[in-house]
Amino acid sequence: RPDDAAARPQHALDLDPTNVMARTSLGMARFRQQRHAEAIVHLREAAAAGADNYLAHYYYAYALSRAGMGEGGSMVGYPADRAREMRAALRKAISLRPDFPESYHLLAWVNLVTGENIAEGVQLIRQAVALAPGNQHYALVLAQLYLRQDKIEEARRTAELLAREGTDPGLRATAQSVLASINSYEEQLRKYRAAQESYERGGGEPRPVVRDGDGEQGPADKTPAGPRQSDDEKVAEALAQAINDSSTSTRRPTASSPAARARPKRRPSSPTGPPRTRAPKPTAPSSRWSSSPPAFN
Repeated sequence: RPDDAAARPQHALDLDPTNVMARTSLGMARFRQQRHAEAIVHLREAAAAGADNYLAHYYYAYALSRAGMGEGGSMVGYPADRAREMRAALRKAISLRPDFPESYHLLAWVNLVTGENIAEGVQLIRQAVALAPGNQHYALVLAQLYLRQDKIEEARRTAELLAREGTDPGLRATAQSVLASINSYEEQLRKYRAAQESYERGGGEPRPVVRDGDGEQGPADKTPAGPRQSDDEKVAEALAQAINDSSTSTRRPTASSPAARARPKRRPSSPTGPPRTRAPKPTAPSSRWSSSPPAFN
């Protein structure tokens, strides 16, 4: 029970306030009790006092990674200062215990959520896989990092394998959501290419297809009330809507592993000049289908 788990380390700290492992254990016990702010304070103190204790640094980063998590275990991003703290703690944990795969796992997850150092994230998660090759959740993070790099086929192959052979239902569901988003992106790309071909054959300005107000597909010149949208806005909005539709069924996996929605949908800004004469190329979907950070066992 969480209350019992907190009582023992609290008693140990009453006897010796410098006991790093007792403070780390108390921090994680408070975390299980959903007392997250208190947990972070204990774990920060444990990391500061336990310079040579890799678990103190890892658990501190872990608690920070869960702070502010949304409903259903989703995470839309980290403040820059918190991301720096997590990276510093995890790099310290790796330096102290290079054969502990979860430190690589969580650091790759931080890079995925922030959209920074993606190539490093791929290297980190591959190292985690090398240390624990049977952990399928690592492969899910790898698939989403591939998406960040626009390596669509690599992402598809990895996600297809997980969707077909994943041992955890939540993992399979998330992998299927990644695949749905890949398919949505490729459909938008197909429309873009068709519009470009029409333009190059002299068919005039490409006209992307967007959703109208009641969710049905309509031509791009079906202008809703309000300021007229540029073609840039229409294609971007259509892609964002398709990605959002494909990700609404994603649920938080029940097993331990990274995986939360990395970025929210953003509505394109208002045009500041005349519309372009060509439809903009769709951008690859972001890693918004990933589930929550690694779960503590």
